Amino acid sequence: MISPYFDPNHADLQMFEKAIEEGTRIKQIRAGDVLDFKEEQFKVLSPAERSDSNDNSIVLQAVIGGRKWLFTGDMGKKGEDMLLERDADLTTDILKVGHHGSKTSTSKEWLEQLKPALAVISVGRFNHYGHPNPEVIKRLKSRHVRIFRTDEQGAVQFFFIKSRIVAIKTVVH
Repeated sequence: MISPYFDPNHADLQMFEKAIEEGTRIKQIRAGDVLDFKEEQFKVLSPAERSDSNDNSIVLQAVIGGRKWLFTGDMGKKGEDMLLERDADLTTDILKVGHHGSKTSTSKEWLEQLKPALAVISVGRFNHYGHPNPEVIKRLKSRHVRIFRTDEQGAVQFFFIKSRIVAIKTVVH
């Protein structure tokens, strides 16, 4: 699934061609679409219109394990602001932090609206961008958000029984 506003480079196009040759279907999705996966349903919140590259990220909202989740891709503050303008009910329990915790994401206003209890930051160890930004960590901590970082804790696994999260484990590399 890709954004209709994704501008693939040559390497992306080659990857898509190979995926299609191997039987993968590529589908464009946008705000308003709903994705059904067995018992789970994901509402596509973004993209709704063309924006800069990162703000063209696919943003998904779902209820999984009895908790509200928000997956924000590489979306930054501009995309956050656009979503806040369009969607009044963006509260969430678990937030996948946008743009690897870049200082251009996870704004104060965004966190005030979402009120997450837990945040997952997908970020490479020793990345040359310095992600996640200390200001983002400070904003999350000031709201008492439990933070999981893949650069420090490795993969984050959530375990469910029916509609309840029963465990969260990390797998260090």
